[in-house]
Amino acid sequence: MTERRSPTIRRRRLGAELRRQREAARITIETVAEQLECSASKISRIETGHTTATPRDVRDMLRIYGVVGAESDELVQIAREARQKGWWHPYSTVLVGAYVGLEAAASSIRAYEQQVVPGLLETEEYASAMIRAARPDFSADQVAQRVRVRLGRQSLLTQNDPVDLWVVLDEAVLSPGLLQDRDMTGLPASG
Repeated sequence: MTERRSPTIRRRRLGAELRRQREAARITIETVAEQLECSASKISRIETGHTTATPRDVRDMLRIYGVVGAESDELVQIAREARQKGWWHPYSTVLVGAYVGLEAAASSIRAYEQQVVPGLLETEEYASAMIRAARPDFSADQVAQRVRVRLGRQSLLTQNDPVDLWVVLDEAVLSPGLLQDRDMTGLPASG
């Protein structure tokens, strides 16, 4: 099986390894920040994977921790790879959180849905209808952008090494008549 490349996973892996190295060297975040002339919150965000570190930041951090040679070179290379943009980057105004980046790195996905078709299996028309129903205030362009993201995620199912997807659907998902008297939350519609 091929390794799935995701900058999100690389950023988190790098952050965890940098934290491990810092703690092994018994150095505080504040000390690192002072030596790099940056804020402690920047170091913390790098270690939690919320901020992408530059290869130079990583090299400088590892120098402070006393890490050199092949181990340092490998982590600097991970920093370079973590800076690459995932397919979802153009949609960063639509997407919040790391879900799509984690999904892109997954080898298998399991889902159970009681009321809707999961995004990885939605048609363009279904996705559009669901988004419009949930957010009637969205413009046609906003709906179209979100539909493109949902359809883009589906490449996981058609790539050379597709994700192993298992989905369990409640009968209500496949039988629209069961839901016709319910609103989007699945609760009886108020009349």
